[in-house]
Amino acid sequence: MSDEESYEYEYDDDEDEQMGGDGGSDEEEFDYTDDDQSNHDEGEVALENAYYNAKGLRETDLTGAEEAFLGVITLEQGELAKESGGEDTHGTKFGPWSYKSTKQLIKLHLASNNTSKAMEQYNQLLLCVAGGVVSPN
Repeated sequence: MSDEESYEYEYDDDEDEQMGGDGGSDEEEFDYTDDDQSNHDEGEVALENAYYNAKGLRETDLTGAEEAFLGVITLEQGELAKESGGEDTHGTKFGPWSYKSTKQLIKLHLASNNTSKAMEQYNQLLLCVAGGVVSPN
């Protein structure tokens, strides 16, 4: 085959009519996704972005990184509350991004020699694990 060859495809309207089509319509039917699913996906993307933005702050601004990781936890708890029908979970429901953020907070506090805050975050990490957020692996 050379680059100069061109192919021309023909489409016969009679075949479309035989297959039950409407003949001349070039419109295709699309199956649109549910808006709830796209909102869930947007929430997941926002959580992931917030986590990695916070992780990027670790190198330059420890206080800003701490606030950002706490914001990820709050954001995820809000998302989980929405999914559960808006019931008030009083900050006891955790997801995978809360687990990861809590782990990073422990590392931040240990790096800054703040063992009391590290222990507080470690207790929260244990709550995440007890809640079944992470698998045993």
